[in-house]
Amino acid sequence: MAIDESHVQTINGKNYIPAHLLEQLLNERDYSIRRIKHATEMRRKQRLAQYGEKITYPDEFQKYGKLADVFMEPYISGFTLDLQGSVRCLYGAIDAIGSSPLLYRGEIKDYGNSSGYSALGRKIAFGDDKHVESKFIHFFKEQIRKIMFMGFLTYFRQFHEFPFGEPLDGVLAQHYGLDTQFIDLTDDLKVALFFACCKNMGNNMYRPITQDDITEIGTYGVIFCGRNNLANVIGYQPFCRCHRQRGYYIDSSAVYPCWNFFLSEETGFKKYYFERTPELSQRIFAEFEEGRLIFPEDDLFPFLDVIDQIKKTKEIPIGAFDFAYAVCKLYYENYKKNNVIQDDLYAILLDKKALMNKLQGEGLIFCEQLSININKSVLKSVNEKWNPEEFAETEEMEFSPFGVLTEQSD
Repeated sequence: MAIDESHVQTINGKNYIPAHLLEQLLNERDYSIRRIKHATEMRRKQRLAQYGEKITYPDEFQKYGKLADVFMEPYISGFTLDLQGSVRCLYGAIDAIGSSPLLYRGEIKDYGNSSGYSALGRKIAFGDDKHVESKFIHFFKEQIRKIMFMGFLTYFRQFHEFPFGEPLDGVLAQHYGLDTQFIDLTDDLKVALFFACCKNMGNNMYRPITQDDITEIGTYGVIFCGRNNLANVIGYQPFCRCHRQRGYYIDSSAVYPCWNFFLSEETGFKKYYFERTPELSQRIFAEFEEGRLIFPEDDLFPFLDVIDQIKKTKEIPIGAFDFAYAVCKLYYENYKKNNVIQDDLYAILLDKKALMNKLQGEGLIFCEQLSININKSVLKSVNEKWNPEEFAETEEMEFSPFGVLTEQSD
C-alpha cells in the first residue's frame, strides 16, 4: 500500500495525492482487511474442528502446500504465546510481511509548523513555556497525570487481569484524552482519513465535515505516511479504542524531549495533502458507523467524567509524584548520556525538593491519596461482566497454533 510517488503532484513544495490514487489506496486497504478477516475465520474454523477435520485454506495460501499454515499465520488478527510464555497480541498484517509497517496519521487541517507533534509536544513547543526548565516541568506534570490515570485503571479487572498482553497504560492515557508524549499512528489508511475528514465535536464525538467547514479549515486534509524504527504496535489492549484504530505509537521523548520531535522526512515520514470533500467525509464517517467503530462505548465510557477529573485536578498524590520522578529520571539520564541536556540542567531536574516547591508554586496540592468520584455500583457491574473469552470473540481475536504453550501430558 505504498504511495505511488509517480502519481503524486508536487506544487510549491507540497505533495498532493490525486483523487484516483487515493481511491486506489483505499481499494488496496479494503482488500487487505478482507484478507485478514478471511484468514482469521479460517483459523477459527480450524480450531473448532474436531478430530483433525480438514479445513480448506484460502486460495492465496494454497500455493504454499504444506507450508500454507505458516504463510497464513502473519495475516491472522489474533494473539500467540512465545516460548517464554509472554503474550504477543498483534493485528493481522495489512502491509507487506517481513517489513516494518507503513504507518499513517491524519490531521483535519494543515497546522503548519505544529503539525506532526504529540499532543504534549505541541503544547510545550508552542505554548507558554519559554524557558527550557519550565518545559521539563510541564513534561513532568503530565507524567504525574498519566500515572494517576494508571492508578485509576487498576480498579478494573479488565486492566489488571488482562490475559492478552501487558497493558500499555501510557498509550491508553493518550487514547483516552490525556496529554502525553506519544504520537498516535495507524497502519489503516481509512482510520487516518477519519481523523483528517471528520470534525471533533468534543468528548470523542465526531461528525462529517460540511462545505461551511471547508471554508473554515481549508480544502485539503493532511496525511502523514512513513516508517520509523521507533514506532511500536499497540496491539490488543484492555478496553477497545486502541486496537479498533489499529494503533501504533512513537514515544517522542525516547531520544529527544517531545517538543523537539515531530513527524517529518528526517523521522521517516512524508506529509501529503488530499482534497477533502463532504462526500468523502460522509463516506468514511458511515463506514466507521458514525465513529462508533473507532470510539466504542467500552467499559471506560461510563467513567469519562473521572478521566476528566484526573486531567484537571490540582491534587497530586505523593506516590504518583515519586513514580513520575523515577520515570522522568530515566529519560533525563538518557538525555544526559547523549548530550541532549547539560550537567547543570540535569542537576536542577533531579532536585526533588525544589521540584515539589515549583509544583506547589503553580497551585498543585500534595496529598496521600487522590479522591476519585467514581460510581462504585457501575464499577462493580463492569467488573462482574468482564469475560476474557467474550472479549476475544467480540474483538475478533483468534488463537494461533504456533508457539502456544499446551499442557504437558504425564
